[in-house]
Amino acid sequence: MVAGNPPADITAANENSLKSLGRAIAFSQGQFSLVLVCCNYGILREQMLQRLQDEYLAGYQIHQVALPHNVINVYTAIHLQLTNNQPSALFVMQSQTCKAGESA
Repeated sequence: MVAGNPPADITAANENSLKSLGRAIAFSQGQFSLVLVCCNYGILREQMLQRLQDEYLAGYQIHQVALPHNVINVYTAIHLQLTNNQPSALFVMQSQTCKAGESA
């Protein structure tokens, strides 16, 4: 939790971020859009992803990809997991644990 911010402020900020993310995904359908999101707490991330899917993106095909910590080429790792599937949104998890020096 951020020092100096009451829990109600943090909850409101999280809710606004969730709505903004849902709008960004919905408005970018049919075109490439890169949105980077960071969540410091695993349990909060899972809750927010579930709410995003249930409340804001219920009609969209969403795919989650978990990257192994030893991945060298992020593009290839994602491509291999997607096969021929082209989802409406792709959530790449654990990208902060990838090795530096990634090439496309």
